[in-house]
Amino acid sequence: MGKGETEMKFKYYLSGIGWATCNVEINKQKLEFTVSYLTNCLDDFLKSLMYLNSFCVPKYEVRKKTECEWEGEPEGIVWSFELKEKNSLFIEVMYYEDLYDKDSSQTLIKTEYQYDEFLRKGS
Repeated sequence: MGKGETEMKFKYYLSGIGWATCNVEINKQKLEFTVSYLTNCLDDFLKSLMYLNSFCVPKYEVRKKTECEWEGEPEGIVWSFELKEKNSLFIEVMYYEDLYDKDSSQTLIKTEYQYDEFLRKGS
């Protein structure tokens, strides 16, 4: 990988009855999070990305910013996406000790990645 190139890894697997674990690395920023059955996390994740793309949804439904939540009972992750100029995807992932009381947060990932490449690598 040459200078200025970006990197992404996305691994999602079932880790128990009602639980799935996701390992993500984007531009050397990493997260590992276990989500519960309370969240349809892959569907929500893909819909958040889809609503940024006029080839996936009707033009009147396209959004510039989207987000989705992954519940871990009670902790959680909030993914935020924003499509910027030149098809650059701004990604921010926030961790909350309690999704219902978002006073305590930590930024796990804050970076940009090419939208089309993000979709390819994540599949």
